[in-house]
Amino acid sequence: AANNGGPCDCGCGPEGEPGIYLHWYKDRANTINAAYGQDGFSYTQQNTVEPVYLTSYINTEGKSLSFSDNRGGNYAIGMLSTSENDKLGLTFDPDGKEYINFAMDIAAFLMIECSGVSDLPTDDPAFTMTAKDSTGTEIDSVTVIGKNGKQTQFNQINWAKVNGSLNITGAAPGDVTFEWDHVGTLGYAIFDNLDIVVSNDPDLIPGA
Repeated sequence: AANNGGPCDCGCGPEGEPGIYLHWYKDRANTINAAYGQDGFSYTQQNTVEPVYLTSYINTEGKSLSFSDNRGGNYAIGMLSTSENDKLGLTFDPDGKEYINFAMDIAAFLMIECSGVSDLPTDDPAFTMTAKDSTGTEIDSVTVIGKNGKQTQFNQINWAKVNGSLNITGAAPGDVTFEWDHVGTLGYAIFDNLDIVVSNDPDLIPGA
């Protein structure tokens, strides 16, 4: 599809389909919670965290995206780090457990139509994951870096598997919030294939 100067300036979908940033449609009503929230698990977001419609993307040269290791599906979740500080939180009942263990795929994602640059960034994607209790107090945090998750060419997504554990033994009673914050100078990154387990064993990492 042609880059038509409308809401898909940063990558249009095939004719008749939405562009890559779903939050630009329906007056940005398609929040992460509307797309992925379910009973007992609710998302809150700061700024324009968005579902990214990866398989719809066609750049101005008519090229679609390619993916390393065939990981990822139609959608991922994207976050800014520099032009604005996007954050995403998932709130749930930890069921009395002491740790939030997690694994996910992350990748750098820069489109030349959005950035106006000709050189790809050299940074690996990084996220700071934070656990907050029901009072909003930060209990624990860890920064995960996706080694080999940088882009080597436009229209190529190189997924990197990361995992970690957050200690929530000091949390106040009630729900906890698991928070993503894309950090560093990369500008934009995506994540997919999230797996979370609450456990009394910090080494019980999903998929490990």
